[in-house]
Amino acid sequence: MKRFFIMMGFIIILLEKTIVHAACGLNIDPANPLGFPTPESIKGIGWVRIEFKDCTSSNDPSDPAYRLDSSIATYAEIINGYKSVGINTILIIDYMRYHSATENPEGFGIRAGLIAQGLGANGIVYQIWNEPDIWQGGNLSPQEYSTLLTNAATQIKATSGAQVITAGFASGQASY
Repeated sequence: MKRFFIMMGFIIILLEKTIVHAACGLNIDPANPLGFPTPESIKGIGWVRIEFKDCTSSNDPSDPAYRLDSSIATYAEIINGYKSVGINTILIIDYMRYHSATENPEGFGIRAGLIAQGLGANGIVYQIWNEPDIWQGGNLSPQEYSTLLTNAATQIKATSGAQVITAGFASGQASY
């Protein structure tokens, strides 16, 4: 029994060292008080992942309701709070931000670029869409997703120089 505890102690020490050095993160939701921990409470986690949502009512750039100032200010405060304790952000830009993305992929790209221009690249990686390969996640064909990703990545790079990552895929379909 003594040998077992010694071995278990060694395994726990190995796990603790592995966990300390592993990149890990947490999905958060600023609209949900139970899903929005303070930066200090998760200090050391490495990354948070947030879906960008805003209340603008227009997809028309000539419409004053198209402006993102209020949403940018809100998300900048959230992102900077996490950044102040060393936590980076993956910001998801998807259908929650631009409901007509598949009908107007260029508009989606421009909108993504405006978001990145407003928030910058410091400690932020932009994820384009989430789970487009499942019906519940956005329901995009591979061609539609490729077009959205290309447009958004081009605009984000042009306006902020930030890194862009592809969507989280969930179906397990290697052909997607």
